[in-house]
Amino acid sequence: MKTHGFTLIEMLIVSILFISFSLLATLWFTNVSALWWTATTQSSVRTDLNLSMDRVAAELRSATRSAVGSPPNLAIPAPPGNATMTFYLPIDLDANGTIVDVAGNTEWDTLNPVQYQYNQATGQLLRLVGLQQTVLAQDLIAVTFADAVVDPSLRANEVRPKDERGQVGILSYVTVIVLAILGGTFLERGLTVQRHSEIQQLHAETFYLAEGALENAIGQFAQALANFQWDPQTNGAYPVTTNFSASSAFPTGAIVTSNVTPLAAQVIQTDADGNQTYVRNYEVVTTSTHPRNAAITATLHQVISRQLTYTFQHAVFYDGDLEWLPGPDMTLSGKVHSNSDIYLGANGLLTINNNYLRSAGNIYNRRKDDNSVPPGTVQIKKNGLNQYAAMAGLDSADATWAVDSQTRWLGTVRSSVHGVSQSAVPVVGSIQPGGFYDSNADVRVVNDVIIQGGLTIVEGVDVPVGTLTSTTSMRNNREGRFVKMLEIDLKKLSGYAPGDPPGSPSFPNHLPSNGLLYATRNDSLTGTQQRGVRLINGSEIRRNGGLTIVSNLPLYIKGNYNTTSKKPCAVIADAVNLLSNNWNDANSTSSVSSRPANATTFNLAFIAGINTTTSGHYNGGLENYPRLHESWTGQTLTIRGSFVSLWNSQIATGQWAYGNPQYTAPVRNWQYDSMFEDGTTMPPFTPWAVEIVKGAWWKD
Repeated sequence: MKTHGFTLIEMLIVSILFISFSLLATLWFTNVSALWWTATTQSSVRTDLNLSMDRVAAELRSATRSAVGSPPNLAIPAPPGNATMTFYLPIDLDANGTIVDVAGNTEWDTLNPVQYQYNQATGQLLRLVGLQQTVLAQDLIAVTFADAVVDPSLRANEVRPKDERGQVGILSYVTVIVLAILGGTFLERGLTVQRHSEIQQLHAETFYLAEGALENAIGQFAQALANFQWDPQTNGAYPVTTNFSASSAFPTGAIVTSNVTPLAAQVIQTDADGNQTYVRNYEVVTTSTHPRNAAITATLHQVISRQLTYTFQHAVFYDGDLEWLPGPDMTLSGKVHSNSDIYLGANGLLTINNNYLRSAGNIYNRRKDDNSVPPGTVQIKKNGLNQYAAMAGLDSADATWAVDSQTRWLGTVRSSVHGVSQSAVPVVGSIQPGGFYDSNADVRVVNDVIIQGGLTIVEGVDVPVGTLTSTTSMRNNREGRFVKMLEIDLKKLSGYAPGDPPGSPSFPNHLPSNGLLYATRNDSLTGTQQRGVRLINGSEIRRNGGLTIVSNLPLYIKGNYNTTSKKPCAVIADAVNLLSNNWNDANSTSSVSSRPANATTFNLAFIAGINTTTSGHYNGGLENYPRLHESWTGQTLTIRGSFVSLWNSQIATGQWAYGNPQYTAPVRNWQYDSMFEDGTTMPPFTPWAVEIVKGAWWKD
């Protein structure tokens, strides 16, 4: 049998096949690699640019446009040179612990402007501060900056990655070994690029975790201050843990920790109108770790200015419309503010004896319910003078109001046209059972039971018999219902039995140790009854630091209140009803003439509900904020305190009406209590308006 090797033709055919296969394989690997490289490069560019956009946006939160007289705080050249943007960040120049100077203006770091710049030669987006340069993103074709008004067609985050594809030519011998090496090289390059892209994605996800946790920490801190869960004078750090639920990026969820640490001592800022704000700067530091890779972390810093404004700074503060139309003559001293409109009128003479009458809406010299003009006179003090000028029809409806109001009252009267804006509204927790005040009260009175510190207080053992009384004998003629009343004797609750001499009570004092008492009743009603809480024998509040009483029900106060050794006191309720020293339940079903009041004084601040005026139905106005039930004609009702209106009554919704069988008007001697002026002697648990102003932001 004859054997022979490959012929020359066979060798040539095999060589051609190998060469063809090699060329096809080379082209395939080259194109796949190029496509892979392009896709991953685009992903990397987009990731870098998204992080850059986040940084720019975060800093621009701090670099807000400034007031008149301050340096321009945003410079963007006109196209086509708008590849840069320059601005200033706030800084504490005068070392007063805040980024605001004594005049209330923001302080700017004009010596160190921040500039974002696109370098076309290198395709890089840069951040420049002085001599320091940071590369934020690379491989960019173009970057422009513009205000939306200047260039409304600008698309957010527009990115055109530079084309990295190139023709790759490879000369090689046609051997299986060369093909294997070539394939391995492409595979290694592809895997390297893939790993780089995955790491970039993990960094981006970690950054977004930190950013979300940072915002949550700021919100939680503000809420803790508003709810008295954190003392604003505390020097330690406030810790916040943010729990992220499971998602496609984080299948097991994520936990991020933050700390809010004070940077300086608290300072008091007083504006031109005497309103005080407690300001303190803090640094919020948030560090996140990626749940799938502990080596990847992100730390963000945010400087915030915490601003606290206490509630009782005004004689009158209304979040809604303020109507004030007294019948008999009335004088009120103290600042008056409404976050909406003010309606003023009088049947006699209404005197506003203060340099501050403000409306974030309009001020009218007429009624709201029917637009009529009462026949009396409203006179308002001229700013800085012991002189008064009447409205005489001048109000916001006049074309000359903006100028004439300032000429007439020299700055006392201002409305929205003068730049008055809404004041921050205090955060008042829920007054419902189980809500904020019920949960935080040291003493809770529910139906006929007193609970202090979780322990039941027994009448005859811990406090005198009769500390609590339940009655159904009072008829509220405005509501048209008898009141199932929970009556609390404050003198007995403080340990005094009948006949005890001053300073020698027979029982321990069971007024709340933290100054907060919550009272309600939830037992069954019969017929048309309405639930209520009544305080009696409160002429002396026997607790240093004062007392705040809260109820979700209409609250009644009988007789002089806090008139001996006056303390800072307040009530918060669905509605407030005042009864004179002469009140007797037995007369509540008779005509108003059978219920003569006598002179009575109440020294306390109020936060309570009102009703809404509708067409033809007046809500009673400020003069009837405390609801009356007697014939007060010729008798003086004295109040030293503050009236705050933030909500409508939910239970006491009966319409106001004057005369029989409801009430007749007293001589109103109402003044702001100067005890509240400096914010240091406030009733326990006085609500705050909490505002957070963001300052500098940076990333480690």
